[in-house]
Amino acid sequence: MRKNYTFALLIIFCSATFMHLSAQSPLLEIQKNDLSVVQFPLSSIRKLTFPENTINIQQTNGENQSIALTDISKMIFATVSGLKTQKATQHDILVYPNPATDYIQIKNKEMMPLSILHINGADILHMQAQPEFEININHFPKGIYIIKLGNNAAKFTKL
Repeated sequence: MRKNYTFALLIIFCSATFMHLSAQSPLLEIQKNDLSVVQFPLSSIRKLTFPENTINIQQTNGENQSIALTDISKMIFATVSGLKTQKATQHDILVYPNPATDYIQIKNKEMMPLSILHINGADILHMQAQPEFEININHFPKGIYIIKLGNNAAKFTKL
């Protein structure tokens, strides 16, 4: 009888533990050039805009925050679990040369969908990314671009 009681307590404890650990909240994480990190739960973001080389984050509570794009080293759309934040390492996306004029090289860990957006929000390119490849950007207008690859984002400048 004691073994059944112990076994039942173990099942209840494990169930409660796993239910707590599976809770996830998606967020936008912005790492700045000075290595500081700003996080916004996606549920608290009402609107993202990109006026005049900045990102404006309008939150549902009425607060607004602006960050200059030149101050951002990377943006990550991540999920926080009860154990840890799923962060990208600096090797998840490598884009070079940056700034660029004719082409960019992109290195990542695996094959996945890639999107390139102009800072004004225009979709420029959608493709399946290889672990290492080159994109001709000679025909892109000058400006700042965001590359979205999986849950990671990187920026580059076309001169």
